[in-house]
Parts: sequence; structure tokens; C-alpha cells
Amino acid sequence: MDGLRRDFDPDIVCTTRAGGGTAGDHRGIDVCPGLFGKVGEISAGTFTAELRDVLANDHHAVAHHTGRAHSDERTLNEINVLVIHTEHGRVSEVWEHHHDLYAVDAFWG
Repeated sequence: MDGLRRDFDPDIVCTTRAGGGTAGDHRGIDVCPGLFGKVGEISAGTFTAELRDVLANDHHAVAHHTGRAHSDERTLNEINVLVIHTEHGRVSEVWEHHHDLYAVDAFWG
């Protein structure tokens, strides 16, 4: 988490539109890293992201990955894309896009 805090702009905004308890706009250096902790908590520490590809330039990066997790009787195996915007060498915005919103909501909801 210290590495994330170092690379994040203090006013970072992390946005996801799916995921029940994780959905919404998460604002600030003290809030966005906590989102990753919540993902770990809800998935009982089983969440993994298998990176498939990265495209980047000076101001944006796009990371394509497969997210997987297990919790109780639920399983998640879902394609995901993060669009990352940087300003002044720090991550200022992250938008999360899911292939299957229903699967994500069913798992994280």
C-alpha cells in the first residue's frame, strides 16, 4: 500500500460501476487504497488479477486482465480493463470496466 500511496496523486479518483460494495467513485489518497483492501476482505484474500496486456503513452495506460476470486459458494472469473490517467508522474484517475457486470455484481454484491 505504501507503493500505491507514493504513486497516487493525493486527489486520485478510482471509479467502478459494478461490484455492489465496491461500486462508486472513490476519492482521495486515503480512500482509493482502501478499496483494494475491501476487495481482499470480500474475497477472503482469494482475488487475483492475471495481466493480459498493457497499452500506454505519456498520460494514459490501459491494463487488460482477468480477475478471479472465490468466496463461500461464489466464484468470479471475469475480464476487466483498467484505464489509468496520470498527471505530473502520478496516477490521478482510474476507471474500471467489466466485461460481465452481472457476474461482478453477483460476486461482490
